[in-house]
Amino acid sequence: MIKLDVDQLSRGVAIFILNELGEILLLLRSAGSQIGFWEIPSGHVKNGEGEIDTVVREVKEEAGLDIVDLIEIGINEDRSLGFMTTIYKTKNFSGIAENLEKDQHSDMKWFSFNKLPENIGSTTKKGLELLSK
Repeated sequence: MIKLDVDQLSRGVAIFILNELGEILLLLRSAGSQIGFWEIPSGHVKNGEGEIDTVVREVKEEAGLDIVDLIEIGINEDRSLGFMTTIYKTKNFSGIAENLEKDQHSDMKWFSFNKLPENIGSTTKKGLELLSK
C-alpha cells in the first residue's frame, strides 16, 4: 500500500451536527472510499474555496441544512486512503435533514452517542475521539 506525503493528500472537511437531543447526523456511504460506513457529512475542498465555505456547501448539498457557528475540533489524516480532513462541530442549524445525494448515501439518520452503528467510518471515529477529549 502506498502512503502519500502530507502535500499529496486530498483536503477535505467534515462536521458533527448535533440536534436538540444531542444526537449526531450520519450518512451511510454508497460511493467513494467509505462504502458501507456511516460518516458525518463531509466533502472535498475545491480550488480557491475555504474550509468553512466547503463544509457549509457540503452540508447544504448532502442534507439540506444551513449551518452556522462552526467550531474546529481537529484533523483526521489518513495517508493510506489519501486524505486529510478538518473536522468541525455545530449545534446551530436550520432546516430539516434530508438525504439529497441518494447516489452517494443510501441512508441518513440521527444517532445518539450511546447507540452508534458499528460500521463507523474513519473520519467519524477520529472525530469521536477528539470530541471525547
